Amino acid sequence: MDAKYSFKIFWSPEDEAYVVTVPEFPGLSAFGDTPEEALAEASQALEGFLETYREEGWPLPAPRTLPEYSGQLRLRMPSWLHRALAERAEAEGVSLNTYIVSLLSSALERDLLSEQLARLERLIQERCGGAVSESRWDVSDAVQDFFEVDNLQGNGQTRNAFS
Repeated sequence: MDAKYSFKIFWSPEDEAYVVTVPEFPGLSAFGDTPEEALAEASQALEGFLETYREEGWPLPAPRTLPEYSGQLRLRMPSWLHRALAERAEAEGVSLNTYIVSLLSSALERDLLSEQLARLERLIQERCGGAVSESRWDVSDAVQDFFEVDNLQGNGQTRNAFS
């Protein structure tokens, strides 16, 4: 194969098989009992796609590459938001850039924690069946009990009940 195309491998519970897709060619997918089988099938299917594209004179899509992130982006926002963020940054004694990065980092951490708590709640529901919902036991209360803030020393460190 002369072009370097991307392959994505997934497990499909519905098909009870591994599925491989090629993002540059929507509609191209292959299945296999193992990731290796699915990848081999996808490689053969890709060869067929490439042959058809060449025979038809269709332009081949450019292969995807791993993105590189510079750490910089241009962000447009309403002027009122820009002003509010700049004022908060000044009040905090930090640059606007540092303040926005801090807000974005905090929001991302909250999103990730929320996803983890939702997975934990689903796991508890699966393991306990309907007993959890019938007893009106709140999973978030249990998690908060498990992870308590050490206020005795005033250091704000989080520790769990096993610490």
